[in-house]
Amino acid sequence: MSEFEHGVTVKDHPVKPTNEENGCEVIFQPDENMFGNYFYISEYVDTMLKNYVYLNTGLVINFNGNKFFSKNGLADMLNDNMSKEGLYPLIHLMGEDIEIAFTHGLQYGEEYHSFVNGQNTIQGGTHLLAFREAIVKTIREFYRRIMIRQIYGRRSLQR
Repeated sequence: MSEFEHGVTVKDHPVKPTNEENGCEVIFQPDENMFGNYFYISEYVDTMLKNYVYLNTGLVINFNGNKFFSKNGLADMLNDNMSKEGLYPLIHLMGEDIEIAFTHGLQYGEEYHSFVNGQNTIQGGTHLLAFREAIVKTIREFYRRIMIRQIYGRRSLQR
């Protein structure tokens, strides 16, 4: 455990064995001399903590008496943030280093939440553009094969 004042370590306590579960407790009390007349926008902090637990499935964060937890990662994010039912059940894919969840709705426009290295990229970026292009390419290829089967039969797919 360490204690800081004005960005400088004032006490560095040795690590002690414990029977508690893994984790870390952080207590932050802003210094009025450094931060002036500060205030928190609770809704903003809550949103950031929710996003953090969505991106770190299984993580539990307790903040000001509220518990933040996500069992299903980005699938929980979509379910919690969708204003209406999707056109089809949520598609949720989770791998070792990537997670994707998406669906489509009837509303006009689009809503997306994209993250890179844990950071919310509210304006999308090249990774979102590449993801969209890959989905379109996959769907086009799928239906192209269906059309070839219908027109030429199964033999043309075996070449």
